[in-house]
Amino acid sequence: MLFLKIVSVLFLFLGLPLAMAVTGLFRLRHFNIGVPDVALPLYAIALYIVSARTFYHSLLALYVLLLALLLLGIIIYYFIKKRTVPIKRAFKIFWRLSFLLTLIFYLALVIYILIFVA
Repeated sequence: MLFLKIVSVLFLFLGLPLAMAVTGLFRLRHFNIGVPDVALPLYAIALYIVSARTFYHSLLALYVLLLALLLLGIIIYYFIKKRTVPIKRAFKIFWRLSFLLTLIFYLALVIYILIFVA
């Protein structure tokens, strides 16, 4: 379990620099792909692996449920405010907010592992 703790904390701090390196190395800015766009799948995969190793099951289902609720909230917000849903804009907001949600979810998982897992 000590190895899992070390790897999860290291990835917490090295995930964003890794995404920055990938974005800069492949020049993804020309395609309007930023660091959060690259870091989101990395943190989602890390969330799956770390939660599967920590618990008897992974927290991926809960994570997908939270993402679905986030998307539903964005769509309801646009529908109430503007009476129309601009799909491209809503998806872009969803993608960026899902990065923040994923980062917070992964941070909470790492804190749980550091405090409660022996």
